[in-house]
Amino acid sequence: MGCTALFYYGILWISAEYESMHRYDEPLGKAVKVFQMDSAEPDTMTNRLMWFYRLGE
Repeated sequence: MGCTALFYYGILWISAEYESMHRYDEPLGKAVKVFQMDSAEPDTMTNRLMWFYRLGE
């Protein structure tokens, strides 16, 4: 029972640590944009759907 309580409060502590992180803040330092589309043609719904199926995202 003691190990269960220790595990439970450990999970609560880890959860509180991750909730306090601000995931969507501006990155510090020399951050670069990872993905940028340099196409002259506008994105259509079918084009985006084909990228979705090709990349498997």
